[in-house]
Amino acid sequence: MTPLPPKGIRILVIDDEQGMREFLSFALESRGYKAASAENGAEALEKVKGEKFHLILSDVKMPQMNGLTFLEHVKKVDPAIEVIITTGYGTVENAVSAMKKGAYDFVLKPFNIDELYMLIEKALEKREMRALIALYESSRVIYSAVRVDSLLEAVVSLIHKVLEVDQSAVLLFGENGKTVFNSCNGSESDLSGGFHAAAADWIKHLPVESVRPIFLRDDLRKYPCFQEIEKWKVQDAVICPLIYKNQLLGILSLTRLLEKSDFAAADIHSATVFATQLTLAVQNARLYESLEKKFKELEEAYRVLNDTKDQLIQSEKLASLGRLIAGIAHEINNPLTAIIGYTQLVLEEMPQGEAQRQLAVAYEQSQRCKQIVQGLLRFSRRQELQKTKVDPAALIEEILRGLSLEIQARNVQVKREFLPEALFIEADPDQLKTVFSNILVNALHALDASSGDRRLSIRMTVEPGHLNVIFSDSGPGILPENLNKIFDPFFTTKELGQGNGLGLSISYGIIREHGGNIAVQSEPGNGATFIVQLPVPSEAVPREDETFITPAGLEKEGVQNILLIEDEASIRDFISTLLKKKNYQIEIAEDGETGLSKLQGKDYDLILCDYRIPKLNGIELFEKTKQIKPPLARRFLFITGSGELILGTDYVKENNIRFLFKPFTGRDLIEAIQERFQLQK
Repeated sequence: MTPLPPKGIRILVIDDEQGMREFLSFALESRGYKAASAENGAEALEKVKGEKFHLILSDVKMPQMNGLTFLEHVKKVDPAIEVIITTGYGTVENAVSAMKKGAYDFVLKPFNIDELYMLIEKALEKREMRALIALYESSRVIYSAVRVDSLLEAVVSLIHKVLEVDQSAVLLFGENGKTVFNSCNGSESDLSGGFHAAAADWIKHLPVESVRPIFLRDDLRKYPCFQEIEKWKVQDAVICPLIYKNQLLGILSLTRLLEKSDFAAADIHSATVFATQLTLAVQNARLYESLEKKFKELEEAYRVLNDTKDQLIQSEKLASLGRLIAGIAHEINNPLTAIIGYTQLVLEEMPQGEAQRQLAVAYEQSQRCKQIVQGLLRFSRRQELQKTKVDPAALIEEILRGLSLEIQARNVQVKREFLPEALFIEADPDQLKTVFSNILVNALHALDASSGDRRLSIRMTVEPGHLNVIFSDSGPGILPENLNKIFDPFFTTKELGQGNGLGLSISYGIIREHGGNIAVQSEPGNGATFIVQLPVPSEAVPREDETFITPAGLEKEGVQNILLIEDEASIRDFISTLLKKKNYQIEIAEDGETGLSKLQGKDYDLILCDYRIPKLNGIELFEKTKQIKPPLARRFLFITGSGELILGTDYVKENNIRFLFKPFTGRDLIEAIQERFQLQK
């Protein structure tokens, strides 16, 4: 046998003498091997645990761990590694001990380097031989790891040839005892096939612990199941049960016809050996098919997991960015509230003229800033869904009516393929309109770049458990590098000033909040398709009647006592000025502890409280008020730019908490106050 070529062979040299380590390493590398070294057994053992070596040259006497102790340990780590022991103090006892511990050979120093080379080659040759044997054994396992149907054909053909039988058949049983696989080889199978079926039916009704290989000769008709023996022309038969762990898998059935010779003892022995091998082969093949099925299931699970992972990554990106935006928006809201409020107050009293016009422009721009901030907050805040029965088709029609002028101006052909009958789902209609509007408006903008026919298709399909709303346009499509970023916040392909890149991010969050999914498909030049998937309830849920409270007398001046708790001076002054003009009696607290002190000493008709205030935040103050004066807790109205921390929770519902979000106008504030008074009645 040709030994392993030196290239790629790694040898570890262990010796406490540096000169010997360097000499052997140099000699081995000059021979083409790769050499590493260690000065004692302990160091070498760590190297073997972390690296792969084909052979080890080890001295016997070394500090910390001698060669024989190392040999014992290394064989536990890698039994296949060959070790040659080298020593200048050789004894018969050491040599015997080394061989018992698994050493390949024992060499005395000084040694001839050429002799060492030959010894190394022989040790590597032995290793290669062992590897080939292992490969051969593995090939037998691989042979059995095939599909059951092809395995049976190969095995039956082999048995038929080796044992020189007229008929060889394998029949396998399913869980219910019925024959699920069978393979038959030989002459006149149309006549003798009935014999194998009868044999299988007979064997499977016997107690499995009593089933043994059966040699049928003489008068087969004495067995009730073989009454048609003359029809089958069977003279001799061997039936070997295939039993694995006390479970009858099937039978191997061999027959010789009337004019043929009987089975000899050697034939029967060979048949039982084949049956044993066949049993393992069948079991392994079944395991293989089971693993293959599991693998396909795992592949599907992996695909679903990948989809879920992508959705989770998207949700995490939105959540982390949402927290950042919420903080920024909160800081903007306070000064913006004061700007809007004071501008409105001044406009109400300023005479008409150029100064009023200019201030009105400033007020309009501050309102625009308000809308931008509110959009940011909608993006960052998981708002509580106000679900009701919704017909998505009706919502889309409503949006299309609002976009009719833009559709006509762009000469866009809109094709609808809605369901024959209205399908109601549970959803928040306002938020769903936001999603559909974002997709439709984006489609119209995309069609501006289309030189051909401008087509927009909206269709609906129903699958088990969900409704698909599919929007397709004939625009230029989306570049492949942008597909994975299309739902990222602030990502936009529009020109500066034409979009902020939040529409699809907000839409993604809304649909996920509804328990659905949103996806995009596109190829450059072939338009884009957005698929909105929404869950369909298994049972129709009745529409809940909503009670709307219309604030009465918004301009009615009141005399109610209001406690304002606000730490931002500009907002505090604006609210105080506005409420005094409306004839409300107002007291002020700049932090939670001051507010609590005032509540302990006096009752108020309304507590207007910022959510984020020092010393005691709004909720902490609310909880303490519930303890000392429960009726006053029902008179809280929170003003906040960051109430998303508890919005949508059961706590809000249970305590009937109301929020007014910054930035707000004077009218917004008065309406909120009047609505709160209405709820208290």
